[in-house]
Amino acid sequence: MIQVVQPDQHVDLRRTVGSAADQVGPQRRRGPHGGRARIGQARRAGRAWPAGACLFELDQPEVLQYKEQVLHAAGARPTCQRQLVEADLTCPWQEKLTQSGFDPQIPSLWLLEGFLFYLSNESVTQVIDGVTNLAASASWMGLDIINSAMLTSTWTRPWVEMQASMGAPWIGTLDAPQEFLARRGWLATLTQAGASDANYGRWRLPVLPVMAPDMPHNWFVIAQKQ
Repeated sequence: MIQVVQPDQHVDLRRTVGSAADQVGPQRRRGPHGGRARIGQARRAGRAWPAGACLFELDQPEVLQYKEQVLHAAGARPTCQRQLVEADLTCPWQEKLTQSGFDPQIPSLWLLEGFLFYLSNESVTQVIDGVTNLAASASWMGLDIINSAMLTSTWTRPWVEMQASMGAPWIGTLDAPQEFLARRGWLATLTQAGASDANYGRWRLPVLPVMAPDMPHNWFVIAQKQ
């Protein structure tokens, strides 16, 4: 699922979604895992979204329908305008988003979480290029992505095989996300589970350097459109 938050053009994007973007400001130290935690804290505290904010959610119809059932059963109600956009993300989807009211001239915040590794490398590129074409300068994007070593390493191969046996193989990878995004006009930073900015006391395993060569990585990436 792609989630896109677009505030009113008069609202500072950094103040959107519970000031999550403040965690990835000029210091560029926080990762999307940290930002996501702040978003969750803001929701639990009942913090209101900025006036005029709109949340767009893009996914396959059956996924959106199931999510609506879960939200309805929980009695959850949106606190901002919310638009559901039925789309197969491996096919052209940008026009559907703009037809739903998204304005590519206004900075926005994009979250591509938990699905890129299920796509082919070609589709991963197409999705990110689609975001790039719609994201105005000063927009933010968070995503998670694995590298190719994740698919072959003896440390992670059992997990990859388990995923494949369940009919949900991991296949999509990026080996140099920062360079890949830089070529598309994004300034990106990486972190990973267990790092000081993506831990929260829950990680108990050793932590590799974020760019350790020839090792499996599942990166959290945050980037700003230049």
